[in-house]
Amino acid sequence: MITVKDVFEGNRRHVEGCTEELYTAHLNGQAPTMCVVYCSDSRENIHIISDIEPKMGEIFTVENAGNVVDGSVSAIGAVMYCLTHLKTGELLVLGHTGCGAVTAVFGDYKSDRQVISEHIRVLENVKRIALHVVSRMEDCDVPMDEIARSDKYLSLASEINVDYQCEFVKSMLEREGIEGVNVVGAMHDLHRVYGGRNGGLYLTFGPGNDAGVKKKLVDYGSGRNVRDVMDELGVSFYKL
Repeated sequence: MITVKDVFEGNRRHVEGCTEELYTAHLNGQAPTMCVVYCSDSRENIHIISDIEPKMGEIFTVENAGNVVDGSVSAIGAVMYCLTHLKTGELLVLGHTGCGAVTAVFGDYKSDRQVISEHIRVLENVKRIALHVVSRMEDCDVPMDEIARSDKYLSLASEINVDYQCEFVKSMLEREGIEGVNVVGAMHDLHRVYGGRNGGLYLTFGPGNDAGVKKKLVDYGSGRNVRDVMDELGVSFYKL
């Protein structure tokens, strides 16, 4: 169990063991090469799941429940700051199976504390899209409570959420006239939903500079994507 005391004791060891160059090299600012939006779920850590050694100044991270950008002012501001002012060229939106925020939007979240329910509310668009897409994939109406009980359906919804957030960021960049940002979406599989070993990372949106394994669970229809479904349902982004 990690405590606040552990954090401060670890920092003492860090300060005693690091060189001055570690900090002096970054005193005048930062220039991260990648921005990552991922869930604040304690099982999600970009350095652990990607086996990348943590290094100061390389990865700009934005975390919240459900890896939400659209509808979250703080996330929008952080992402756009990174992509515009820091000139970061790559954005990764990282979802995961078993996401509590995605599960919550299919349940009675409005009875929760207001500050929590207001955050979950921004996933209502994702819920609407997921209900439509899953029902079409199954060729029958899949009720909301059935989705909430199914790892498969919730994983589909989480993947749709990744696609949705990526499309939102792309829309923001287009609106601001910003080019050259590689927007990528991926899912971290904690439950072997994608058929591989636990912990696998699957590219689900964008080229990813030919990195990773592309394997989508969601079938929007021949040649279709989440934006096509949004147009069909009349779903608009919250913050444009």
